Amino acid sequence: MQISQETLDHLRENVIYPATGEQIIRADGMMSGISAAERLFNMEKINSRKTYFSDFDVLADLQASEDNTVTLYAGHAGPYVKFSLTPLTL
Repeated sequence: MQISQETLDHLRENVIYPATGEQIIRADGMMSGISAAERLFNMEKINSRKTYFSDFDVLADLQASEDNTVTLYAGHAGPYVKFSLTPLTL
């Protein structure tokens, strides 16, 4: 699922880190700009027992897929730049 700009902004501007996954999920539920489908996706991907130290930690879990491809976002102070990494197979 594509991560919306609302979620990116929310993680960067409205969550105080360190935060547990449970705190982030609860905060997502209060955001009117995040769709119900995206909230459900976030709930499935965010580990409620894990402590996240930055928005980048959360994004890593949200973007992790079954094929171990991870999308990284850079640009904490400004717009995010998207990088995709795929593991090498030797």
